[in-house]
Amino acid sequence: MLELSGGQVSDAYAVAGPAPAPSGRQWLPDAPRIYDDARLRFGLYSAGALYFGGFSHPDDISPNLNVYAFTLGPEAWLNAARAELGMRRFDSEAIVHRPHPRMIRRVFMLGLPIGLHMLAEISIFTLAGLLAGRIGTVPMAAHQVALQLAALTFMVPMGVAAATSVRVGRAIGAGEPERVRGAGMTGIAMGAAFMSISALAMWSFNDAFARVMTSDPAVLPLASELIVIAAAFQLFDGIQVVSAGALRGAGVTRWTMVANLIAYWIIAVPLVLILGFGMGFGPHGIWWGLTIGLATAAALLSAKFSVISRAPIVQLETV
Repeated sequence: MLELSGGQVSDAYAVAGPAPAPSGRQWLPDAPRIYDDARLRFGLYSAGALYFGGFSHPDDISPNLNVYAFTLGPEAWLNAARAELGMRRFDSEAIVHRPHPRMIRRVFMLGLPIGLHMLAEISIFTLAGLLAGRIGTVPMAAHQVALQLAALTFMVPMGVAAATSVRVGRAIGAGEPERVRGAGMTGIAMGAAFMSISALAMWSFNDAFARVMTSDPAVLPLASELIVIAAAFQLFDGIQVVSAGALRGAGVTRWTMVANLIAYWIIAVPLVLILGFGMGFGPHGIWWGLTIGLATAAALLSAKFSVISRAPIVQLETV
């Protein structure tokens, strides 16, 4: 049990003991754990050491650790990091007065590609909105209706991605390669399954979803059509975000950045311009260009994890 300053929150960690030892290929058994982690981390991006692959202690302490660290304050974060990294002394004075340059450099080198990865993805959808606005106010409104619906469904695989990242990192730290692949593939399958259901619902009830989002009769027909295209990229969106999470858990952050740059800015942007403006498909062309970009990202990221998880992944250095 973690001993936090003042003993005020030590009981909070008592519920989270060491995970049981794995037996054989644990693909489906990882699903409940990934679900629990996703439920706790929904919408959160951890700044704790658990998020980066190989930082996990071999004792495989609680999957709830970095959520507690987020919610219990800076002192809890410091004590949690001490336990996770196996450091005997890890207090606030050590951080303030004795920063470890190598640790800072490692975290920066891991985190910078993650930030650029997200920037590449967010900026392509921002660009798509600006281009839709150049076509007209109705296309812009219809684009926003479809985008908001797609963003809503995206929250679920994003939570699964965060949980998968933690599960993969912990398995690497524990030296259990079969659990690495099992955790990653289970997470990817869960993301793909949910987004397949979402795609079917959006395709079947596109008119109803459009009416929920807007009552403007000028926007409804186009919004309904764009929702159908949004349904087409749901599966790809789920696979790419969870695959990226699995790769981050393995410490592979540069490839996720490169894959997103290729998929969105080398492939998707030219297609958006060609289909939307060059060939005159308007907002439909913009959305089909986005769909092809997401499909490319899903293929690149999932293939990379499939390849690297076939062999043991080297644990990242903690200092």
